[in-house]
Amino acid sequence: MKSSDNDALRLKVIQDVMELDDDNLRKLHEVMTLVSNKHNPVLYDLLHSSVEELEENLPTYATKEVMDEMDSVMGWK
Repeated sequence: MKSSDNDALRLKVIQDVMELDDDNLRKLHEVMTLVSNKHNPVLYDLLHSSVEELEENLPTYATKEVMDEMDSVMGWK
């Protein structure tokens, strides 16, 4: 697989994850924790910091919500 293909796949995965609701994000976290199992410390840390925010009931936003808000602030919508 070419580097550009890998980058496109990474971007697609990130976009899909950003669109998950809280319940599906928790499910993904459980699966990814089993997979990473601290063999990939960066992934493991990202997963746990994200779930900690959810458990603390901090607000979460989908990418579309963030982009819409940015457009509104910038006066583009």
